[in-house]
Amino acid sequence: MSTIFTEAQKASIANQYWNGVSVKALCAKYQVPRSTLYTWLKPYQNVYASKFASGTVATQKAYSDLKRKFERTAQVLQAISDSGFISKVPLEERITVFEQLSKQYSANVLVEALSISKSTYHSLIKKKHKSNYHQNRHNELAAMVRRVFDESDQCYGSDKILSVLHSRGIRVSKRYVLKLMREMGLVSVTQNAKKNYRAFAKKKDIVKRQFNISRPNEVWVSDCSQFMVKGIYYYICVIIDLFSRKVVAYKISPNCTARLITATFKMAFEDRARPSGLIFHSDQGTQYTSNAFRRLLADLNVRQSFSRPGTPNDNAVSEAFFSILKKEELYRKDYRSERDFRQSVGKFIVKYNTERPHRFNKNQSPDTAEKVYWEAASDLEKSK
Repeated sequence: MSTIFTEAQKASIANQYWNGVSVKALCAKYQVPRSTLYTWLKPYQNVYASKFASGTVATQKAYSDLKRKFERTAQVLQAISDSGFISKVPLEERITVFEQLSKQYSANVLVEALSISKSTYHSLIKKKHKSNYHQNRHNELAAMVRRVFDESDQCYGSDKILSVLHSRGIRVSKRYVLKLMREMGLVSVTQNAKKNYRAFAKKKDIVKRQFNISRPNEVWVSDCSQFMVKGIYYYICVIIDLFSRKVVAYKISPNCTARLITATFKMAFEDRARPSGLIFHSDQGTQYTSNAFRRLLADLNVRQSFSRPGTPNDNAVSEAFFSILKKEELYRKDYRSERDFRQSVGKFIVKYNTERPHRFNKNQSPDTAEKVYWEAASDLEKSK
Protein backbone atom coordinates (compact mmCIF):
# COMPACT_ATOMS: atom_id res chain seq x y z
CA MET A 1 0.00 0.00 0.00
CA SER A 2 1.54 3.29 -1.10
CA THR A 3 1.79 6.20 1.33
CA ILE A 4 0.28 9.55 0.39
CA PHE A 5 2.49 12.48 1.43
CA THR A 6 1.02 15.90 2.20
CA GLU A 7 2.55 19.14 0.94
CA ALA A 8 3.86 19.85 4.42
CA GLN A 9 5.62 16.47 4.54
CA LYS A 10 7.11 17.04 1.10
CA ALA A 11 8.38 20.45 2.21
CA SER A 12 9.94 18.83 5.29
CA ILE A 13 11.73 16.24 3.15
CA ALA A 14 12.99 18.97 0.82
CA ASN A 15 14.21 20.93 3.83
CA GLN A 16 16.24 17.92 5.00
CA TYR A 17 17.80 17.55 1.54
CA TRP A 18 18.89 21.18 1.33
CA ASN A 19 20.36 20.85 4.84
CA GLY A 20 22.66 18.04 3.75
CA VAL A 21 20.76 14.74 3.95
CA SER A 22 21.54 12.62 0.86
CA VAL A 23 18.98 11.50 -1.72
CA LYS A 24 19.84 7.88 -1.00
CA ALA A 25 19.18 8.31 2.71
CA LEU A 26 15.89 10.10 2.13
CA CYS A 27 14.67 7.49 -0.36
CA ALA A 28 15.47 4.72 2.09
CA LYS A 29 13.86 6.55 5.00
CA TYR A 30 10.57 7.38 3.26
CA GLN A 31 10.48 4.40 0.86
CA VAL A 32 10.13 6.49 -2.31
CA PRO A 33 12.00 6.20 -5.63
CA ARG A 34 14.60 8.76 -6.68
CA SER A 35 12.42 10.09 -9.49
CA THR A 36 9.63 10.89 -7.04
CA LEU A 37 12.02 12.60 -4.62
CA TYR A 38 13.48 14.78 -7.38
CA THR A 39 9.96 15.72 -8.42
CA TRP A 40 9.27 16.91 -4.84
CA LEU A 41 12.52 18.90 -4.69
CA LYS A 42 12.01 20.77 -7.96
CA PRO A 43 9.49 23.45 -6.72
CA TYR A 44 11.87 24.43 -3.92
CA GLN A 45 15.18 24.34 -5.75
CA ASN A 46 15.54 27.96 -6.85
CA VAL A 47 14.22 29.30 -3.54
CA TYR A 48 16.30 27.27 -1.16
CA ALA A 49 19.47 27.24 -3.23
CA SER A 50 19.69 31.02 -2.72
CA LYS A 51 19.41 30.61 1.08
CA PHE A 52 15.97 32.20 1.02
CA ALA A 53 14.05 32.65 4.28
CA SER A 54 16.98 31.91 6.60
CA GLY A 55 17.20 28.18 5.86
CA THR A 56 13.47 27.45 5.69
CA VAL A 57 11.99 25.83 2.56
CA ALA A 58 9.14 27.85 1.10
CA THR A 59 6.68 26.96 -1.61
CA GLN A 60 6.81 28.74 -4.93
CA LYS A 61 3.48 30.40 -4.11
CA ALA A 62 4.77 31.72 -0.77
CA TYR A 63 7.85 33.07 -2.49
CA SER A 64 5.73 34.80 -5.17
CA ASP A 65 3.44 36.32 -2.53
CA LEU A 66 6.41 37.62 -0.54
CA LYS A 67 7.97 39.07 -3.66
CA ARG A 68 4.74 40.95 -4.52
CA LYS A 69 4.51 42.25 -0.95
CA PHE A 70 8.10 43.46 -1.06
CA GLU A 71 7.53 45.24 -4.39
CA ARG A 72 4.39 46.92 -3.04
CA THR A 73 6.20 48.07 0.12
CA ALA A 74 9.03 49.45 -2.00
CA GLN A 75 6.49 51.43 -4.06
CA VAL A 76 4.88 52.84 -0.90
CA LEU A 77 8.26 53.98 0.43
CA GLN A 78 9.17 55.48 -2.93
CA ALA A 79 5.86 57.37 -3.01
CA ILE A 80 6.56 58.80 0.47
CA SER A 81 10.03 59.82 -0.66
CA ASP A 82 8.79 61.42 -3.88
CA SER A 83 6.13 63.39 -1.99
CA GLY A 84 8.82 65.24 -0.04
CA PHE A 85 6.56 65.15 3.01
CA ILE A 86 9.22 63.88 5.44
CA SER A 87 11.78 66.50 4.38
CA LYS A 88 9.21 69.27 5.07
CA VAL A 89 9.03 68.29 8.75
CA PRO A 90 11.40 70.53 10.80
CA LEU A 91 14.76 68.91 11.48
CA GLU A 92 14.32 69.30 15.26
CA GLU A 93 11.13 67.23 15.14
CA ARG A 94 12.76 64.53 13.01
CA ILE A 95 15.65 64.31 15.46
CA THR A 96 13.15 63.95 18.31
CA VAL A 97 11.44 61.09 16.45
CA PHE A 98 14.88 59.54 15.82
CA GLU A 99 15.61 59.53 19.55
CA GLN A 100 12.20 58.06 20.38
CA LEU A 101 12.64 55.17 17.92
CA SER A 102 16.37 54.58 18.39
CA LYS A 103 15.78 51.55 20.63
CA GLN A 104 13.50 49.89 18.07
CA TYR A 105 15.36 50.51 14.81
CA SER A 106 18.96 50.81 13.68
CA ALA A 107 20.49 54.23 13.01
CA ASN A 108 20.89 53.44 9.29
CA VAL A 109 17.16 52.66 8.93
CA LEU A 110 16.06 55.80 10.82
CA VAL A 111 18.43 58.12 8.97
CA GLU A 112 17.00 56.97 5.64
CA ALA A 113 13.37 56.87 6.80
CA LEU A 114 13.49 60.38 8.31
CA SER A 115 15.59 61.96 5.53
CA ILE A 116 18.38 62.92 7.92
CA SER A 117 21.76 63.45 6.30
CA LYS A 118 24.73 61.46 7.57
CA SER A 119 26.58 64.68 8.42
CA THR A 120 23.66 65.75 10.64
CA TYR A 121 23.59 62.34 12.26
CA HIS A 122 27.29 62.40 13.12
CA SER A 123 27.41 66.05 14.23
CA LEU A 124 24.21 66.18 16.28
CA ILE A 125 22.63 62.85 17.11
CA LYS A 126 25.63 60.54 17.49
CA LYS A 127 27.53 63.10 19.56
CA LYS A 128 24.53 63.61 21.84
CA HIS A 129 23.98 59.87 22.23
CA LYS A 130 27.63 59.41 23.15
CA SER A 131 27.35 62.18 25.73
CA ASN A 132 24.16 60.65 27.17
CA TYR A 133 25.83 57.26 27.38
CA HIS A 134 28.77 58.63 29.38
CA GLN A 135 26.46 60.59 31.70
CA ASN A 136 24.28 57.53 32.30
CA ARG A 137 27.36 55.42 32.94
CA HIS A 138 28.67 58.05 35.36
CA ASN A 139 25.38 58.04 37.27
CA GLU A 140 25.26 54.22 37.38
CA LEU A 141 28.81 53.95 38.74
CA ALA A 142 28.14 56.69 41.28
CA ALA A 143 25.12 54.73 42.57
CA MET A 144 27.21 51.54 42.77
CA VAL A 145 30.00 53.28 44.69
CA ARG A 146 27.52 54.79 47.16
CA ARG A 147 25.83 51.41 47.61
CA VAL A 148 29.11 49.67 48.49
CA PHE A 149 30.05 52.58 50.78
CA ASP A 150 26.72 52.32 52.63
CA GLU A 151 26.95 48.51 52.82
CA SER A 152 30.27 48.90 54.64
CA ASP A 153 28.63 51.24 57.20
CA GLN A 154 30.68 54.04 55.58
CA CYS A 155 33.95 52.33 56.56
CA TYR A 156 35.43 51.46 53.15
CA GLY A 157 37.83 53.74 51.33
CA SER A 158 38.49 53.79 47.58
CA ASP A 159 40.72 50.67 47.59
CA LYS A 160 38.15 48.41 49.25
CA ILE A 161 35.26 49.85 47.22
CA LEU A 162 37.26 49.19 44.04
CA SER A 163 37.91 45.61 45.15
CA VAL A 164 34.20 44.98 45.84
CA LEU A 165 33.19 46.45 42.48
CA HIS A 166 35.71 44.26 40.65
CA SER A 167 34.43 41.18 42.51
CA ARG A 168 30.97 42.01 41.17
CA GLY A 169 32.22 42.20 37.61
CA ILE A 170 32.19 46.00 37.37
CA ARG A 171 35.26 47.34 35.56
CA VAL A 172 36.32 50.76 36.76
CA SER A 173 39.62 52.40 37.73
CA LYS A 174 40.67 53.52 41.20
CA ARG A 175 41.07 57.05 39.87
CA TYR A 176 37.44 57.12 38.78
CA VAL A 177 36.24 55.70 42.12
CA LEU A 178 38.15 58.47 43.91
CA LYS A 179 36.59 61.06 41.60
CA LEU A 180 33.08 59.78 42.35
CA MET A 181 33.71 59.68 46.09
CA ARG A 182 34.92 63.29 46.07
CA GLU A 183 31.88 64.40 44.06
CA MET A 184 29.53 62.77 46.59
CA GLY A 185 31.54 63.77 49.65
CA LEU A 186 32.10 60.16 50.75
CA VAL A 187 34.87 59.83 53.36
CA SER A 188 35.57 56.69 55.34
CA VAL A 189 34.63 57.13 58.99
CA THR A 190 37.78 55.25 59.97
CA GLN A 191 39.99 58.15 58.87
CA ASN A 192 39.02 60.31 61.83
CA ALA A 193 37.51 57.65 64.09
CA LYS A 194 39.67 58.41 67.14
CA LYS A 195 39.31 62.15 66.75
CA ASN A 196 35.55 61.86 66.33
CA TYR A 197 35.29 59.55 69.35
CA ARG A 198 37.09 62.01 71.58
CA ALA A 199 34.94 64.86 70.32
CA PHE A 200 31.80 62.80 70.76
CA ALA A 201 32.77 61.83 74.31
CA LYS A 202 32.23 65.48 75.23
CA LYS A 203 28.67 65.41 73.89
CA LYS A 204 25.86 65.12 76.39
CA ASP A 205 22.21 64.26 76.57
CA ILE A 206 20.79 67.76 76.91
CA VAL A 207 17.14 66.66 76.78
CA LYS A 208 17.44 63.97 79.50
CA ARG A 209 13.94 62.63 78.82
CA GLN A 210 12.36 66.01 79.50
CA PHE A 211 9.80 65.69 76.72
CA ASN A 212 7.33 68.33 77.95
CA ILE A 213 8.37 71.51 76.13
CA SER A 214 6.93 75.00 76.62
CA ARG A 215 6.95 76.26 73.00
CA PRO A 216 7.30 75.09 69.40
CA ASN A 217 10.77 74.92 67.81
CA GLU A 218 12.51 74.53 71.15
CA VAL A 219 13.46 70.85 70.83
CA TRP A 220 13.25 68.59 67.79
CA VAL A 221 13.78 64.85 68.00
CA SER A 222 14.65 62.56 65.13
CA ASP A 223 15.08 58.91 64.25
CA CYS A 224 15.13 56.53 61.26
CA SER A 225 13.26 53.31 60.73
CA GLN A 226 13.30 50.77 57.92
CA PHE A 227 10.49 48.96 56.11
CA MET A 228 10.68 46.35 53.36
CA VAL A 229 8.74 46.74 50.12
CA LYS A 230 9.03 44.03 47.42
CA GLY A 231 12.27 42.74 48.91
CA ILE A 232 13.92 46.18 49.19
CA TYR A 233 14.45 48.08 52.45
CA TYR A 234 13.46 51.74 52.52
CA TYR A 235 14.48 54.09 55.34
CA ILE A 236 12.14 56.74 56.74
CA CYS A 237 13.71 59.68 58.55
CA VAL A 238 11.39 61.89 60.60
CA ILE A 239 11.90 65.06 62.64
CA ILE A 240 9.32 65.77 65.35
CA ASP A 241 8.70 68.93 67.34
CA LEU A 242 8.44 67.88 71.01
CA PHE A 243 5.98 70.67 71.87
CA SER A 244 3.10 69.32 69.75
CA ARG A 245 4.52 65.97 68.57
CA LYS A 246 4.15 67.28 64.99
CA VAL A 247 6.22 65.68 62.23
CA VAL A 248 7.88 68.82 60.86
CA ALA A 249 9.72 66.96 58.09
CA TYR A 250 10.27 63.47 56.72
CA LYS A 251 12.13 61.83 53.85
CA ILE A 252 12.35 58.29 52.44
CA SER A 253 15.43 56.73 50.86
CA PRO A 254 16.76 53.26 49.99
CA ASN A 255 19.97 54.27 51.83
CA CYS A 256 20.27 55.34 55.44
CA THR A 257 23.08 57.88 55.17
CA ALA A 258 24.09 61.25 56.56
CA ARG A 259 22.77 62.68 53.31
CA LEU A 260 19.25 61.51 54.19
CA ILE A 261 19.45 63.09 57.66
CA THR A 262 20.91 66.33 56.33
CA ALA A 263 18.26 66.71 53.62
CA THR A 264 15.45 66.08 56.12
CA PHE A 265 16.83 68.61 58.59
CA LYS A 266 17.31 71.29 55.93
CA MET A 267 13.69 70.83 54.85
CA ALA A 268 12.42 71.20 58.41
CA PHE A 269 14.68 74.17 59.18
CA GLU A 270 13.47 76.15 56.16
CA ASP A 271 9.80 75.18 56.55
CA ARG A 272 9.86 76.30 60.20
CA ALA A 273 11.39 79.69 59.30
CA ARG A 274 14.92 78.91 60.54
CA PRO A 275 14.18 78.92 64.31
CA SER A 276 16.79 80.15 66.79
CA GLY A 277 17.74 78.53 70.10
CA LEU A 278 16.91 75.08 68.74
CA ILE A 279 18.04 71.76 70.29
CA PHE A 280 18.23 68.71 68.02
CA HIS A 281 18.05 65.33 69.78
CA SER A 282 18.72 61.87 68.28
CA ASP A 283 20.42 58.56 68.94
CA GLN A 284 24.13 57.98 68.34
CA GLY A 285 23.80 56.57 64.81
CA THR A 286 26.70 57.28 62.47
CA GLN A 287 24.39 59.39 60.29
CA TYR A 288 23.71 61.80 63.16
CA THR A 289 27.32 61.89 64.34
CA SER A 290 28.83 62.37 60.87
CA ASN A 291 31.09 65.36 60.32
CA ALA A 292 28.85 66.74 57.59
CA PHE A 293 25.73 66.77 59.75
CA ARG A 294 27.47 68.09 62.86
CA ARG A 295 29.02 70.92 60.83
CA LEU A 296 25.60 71.81 59.46
CA LEU A 297 24.09 72.09 62.94
CA ALA A 298 27.07 74.10 64.19
CA ASP A 299 26.81 76.53 61.26
CA LEU A 300 23.11 77.07 62.06
CA ASN A 301 23.74 77.49 65.81
CA VAL A 302 21.71 74.40 66.66
CA ARG A 303 22.72 72.52 69.82
CA GLN A 304 23.01 68.77 69.37
CA SER A 305 21.82 66.29 71.99
CA PHE A 306 22.27 62.50 71.99
CA SER A 307 20.59 59.55 73.63
CA ARG A 308 22.81 57.28 75.68
CA PRO A 309 23.99 54.09 73.96
CA GLY A 310 21.48 51.25 74.19
CA THR A 311 18.73 53.36 75.79
CA PRO A 312 15.90 53.85 73.26
CA ASN A 313 13.72 55.46 75.94
CA ASP A 314 16.01 58.50 75.74
CA ASN A 315 14.38 59.07 72.35
CA ALA A 316 10.98 57.66 73.26
CA VAL A 317 8.87 60.15 71.27
CA SER A 318 10.47 59.16 67.97
CA GLU A 319 10.22 55.47 68.85
CA ALA A 320 6.52 55.92 69.69
CA PHE A 321 5.79 57.64 66.39
CA PHE A 322 7.28 54.79 64.34
CA SER A 323 5.30 52.29 66.39
CA ILE A 324 2.09 54.17 65.54
CA LEU A 325 3.04 54.50 61.86
CA LYS A 326 3.68 50.78 61.48
CA LYS A 327 0.67 49.55 63.47
CA GLU A 328 -1.87 51.95 61.97
CA GLU A 329 -0.55 52.08 58.40
CA LEU A 330 2.44 50.05 57.19
CA TYR A 331 1.57 46.63 58.67
CA ARG A 332 -1.98 46.85 57.32
CA LYS A 333 -1.12 47.11 53.61
CA ASP A 334 0.61 45.12 50.90
CA TYR A 335 2.47 47.73 48.86
CA ARG A 336 2.71 47.08 45.13
CA SER A 337 5.54 49.52 44.47
CA GLU A 338 7.88 52.10 45.97
CA ARG A 339 5.56 54.82 44.72
CA ASP A 340 2.60 53.21 46.49
CA PHE A 341 4.64 52.99 49.71
CA ARG A 342 5.78 56.63 49.54
CA GLN A 343 2.25 57.90 48.93
CA SER A 344 0.94 55.86 51.86
CA VAL A 345 3.54 57.27 54.27
CA GLY A 346 2.88 60.81 53.06
CA LYS A 347 -0.90 60.54 53.49
CA PHE A 348 -0.53 59.06 56.97
CA ILE A 349 1.79 61.84 58.16
CA VAL A 350 -0.58 64.52 56.85
CA LYS A 351 -3.45 62.83 58.67
CA TYR A 352 -1.31 62.39 61.80
CA ASN A 353 -0.48 66.11 61.88
CA THR A 354 -3.89 67.50 60.96
CA GLU A 355 -6.56 65.05 62.13
CA ARG A 356 -5.38 62.31 64.46
CA PRO A 357 -6.11 63.11 68.16
CA HIS A 358 -2.97 62.91 70.29
CA ARG A 359 -3.28 62.06 73.97
CA PHE A 360 -0.31 64.28 74.82
CA ASN A 361 -2.19 67.25 73.30
CA LYS A 362 -5.36 66.43 75.25
CA ASN A 363 -6.75 64.71 72.16
CA GLN A 364 -5.99 67.61 69.87
CA SER A 365 -4.04 67.05 66.65
CA PRO A 366 -0.48 68.41 66.55
CA ASP A 367 -1.52 71.18 64.13
CA THR A 368 -4.39 72.21 66.41
CA ALA A 369 -2.11 72.27 69.46
CA GLU A 370 0.31 74.59 67.68
CA LYS A 371 -2.51 76.81 66.42
CA VAL A 372 -3.86 77.20 69.96
CA TYR A 373 -0.37 78.11 71.23
CA TRP A 374 0.24 80.76 68.56
CA GLU A 375 -3.22 82.30 69.04
CA ALA A 376 -2.64 82.53 72.80
CA ALA A 377 0.82 84.04 72.24
CA SER A 378 -0.68 86.60 69.84
CA ASP A 379 -3.40 87.56 72.31
CA LEU A 380 -0.84 87.93 75.07
CA GLU A 381 1.29 90.17 72.89
CA LYS A 382 -1.70 92.39 72.05
CA SER A 383 -2.64 92.77 75.73
CA LYS A 384 0.74 94.17 76.65
